[in-house]
Amino acid sequence: MNIPSLASVPPEIIHCVLSFTDLSSLSELSLTNRYIGAISQKELLKVVTVYPRKESRERFQAILEDETRARLVDRLYLDVSAWAGYYTQERYINQSIRDKQILQLRRFMKLVPRLKELPRLRSIVLRFHQGCYVEDTWNDAHQNAAFRSCVMSEFILALASLDEPVKELALNYFGFYPKLDLREIHLPRLKTLALGKYAFVHDSQLEWILSHSKTLTELYLDDNPILFEVSVYNNDRACLEPGRYTHKAGLRNKHFATYDKRWHHYFRAFQVRLPHLRHFSYGRSEPWWGEGHDPP
Repeated sequence: MNIPSLASVPPEIIHCVLSFTDLSSLSELSLTNRYIGAISQKELLKVVTVYPRKESRERFQAILEDETRARLVDRLYLDVSAWAGYYTQERYINQSIRDKQILQLRRFMKLVPRLKELPRLRSIVLRFHQGCYVEDTWNDAHQNAAFRSCVMSEFILALASLDEPVKELALNYFGFYPKLDLREIHLPRLKTLALGKYAFVHDSQLEWILSHSKTLTELYLDDNPILFEVSVYNNDRACLEPGRYTHKAGLRNKHFATYDKRWHHYFRAFQVRLPHLRHFSYGRSEPWWGEGHDPP
């Protein structure tokens, strides 16, 4: 009885088997022979993770500059979760500052506009550290809110410039603070929008959602508050214009603002002004925020 060679096995079956193989084994299999190597490389490059450090950036640049490999990337993680983000946006954009951490992050962010060079890219995830802190607190969190706002702003601008328009977008832990102003961004084919722990405090945030009325069919709001009263020290780092703040007795140097909208206003707006909406979920989903789980 002759044992069939591996080359006689249909590639669909080999793809299925290799999809359950860990990355280390896939790397070794890619060196076995040309047939298995080609299939292994496809599996290896389906999901790519890029970190700000030099070696990771250079590996990703090599993929971008190889048209064959670039076409294999299906899902991309831009991972800054291990990056120490203790500096402000002012320091980041100041080109005269030559801090090594800032320089590496700038070079990393310059790769984001090149995502359009991945023709089959279907999913992009920007991952921050789970802990965040503000400037007037003392704790061990790894990244501050200003750092997140800075990185997220560049990321969203790059998404809007992609040749293939974004159809699904999920944002978590943004809105009022860390600041994320989306008013100048429009995603012309956006079908699915998921917001987790996104804080509403101004009509412009609602209007941004409604501006996608021609395409939006799914909207998910998970653990999203409406902030009807806010007080902050650094009002330039929150999403409200400085003129919206007043002073309130007892708050000392804090800036104070109110917001008159409630959820019934939002729900009515979704009902009337999102004619193509077919799926809407509102509430809190424990699996999103439990320890060991990343929001989708």
